[in-house]
Amino acid sequence: PVSSLSWLSSGNHLAVGSQNRVIQLYDLRVKGTQPTSIYAHSDAVAGIEADPFRSNVFATFGRGMKEPVKLWDARRMDACLGEIKMGDEETVSAAVWASQPNRSGMLTLAVGDVLKTYDASA
Repeated sequence: PVSSLSWLSSGNHLAVGSQNRVIQLYDLRVKGTQPTSIYAHSDAVAGIEADPFRSNVFATFGRGMKEPVKLWDARRMDACLGEIKMGDEETVSAAVWASQPNRSGMLTLAVGDVLKTYDASA
């Protein structure tokens, strides 16, 4: 079953996260193609957030303890671009990219009762 989904900012790709740990990326420019699929997390893909300034970049997170937030590029789905590691007792419940151009690449995560902001532009 689907657990999360997000349009990438280009509008050409739909990222779908599933309960069985898989991200499927649909390229809607080409009819009839199968989605690109990759195992992303150790549990369900709880959230997908598209970067509003980099049209192919998105972040995903699971709900497990210590589960990292993963950064992806839709053009290269063979491996994630990078990870934001969580601490032993930390679980991400939400993520959002900054919407102001002067804060491009900044990703804020809800971790318990705390908001943490990371520079994910590199």
